[in-house]
Amino acid sequence: MLMGHFCSQWVVVVQNDAGDFMQCISGFMESTLDPFLSEILVVTEALSCLMSLHLDNVVIETDSQGL
Repeated sequence: MLMGHFCSQWVVVVQNDAGDFMQCISGFMESTLDPFLSEILVVTEALSCLMSLHLDNVVIETDSQGL
């Protein structure tokens, strides 16, 4: 347990252009930022993971109403 910290859990579901499941990646990051800025950091982390898989032409979907 991380006392005095907030954790943002994130999940990336990778699908091909037909919508078929290919891979799932998840993680968490510590943050004391407000939810909007935390969401931006999580999307940045997800993009970093996708770049390491050498994927291009990606579509990012998020449950954040602020992005």
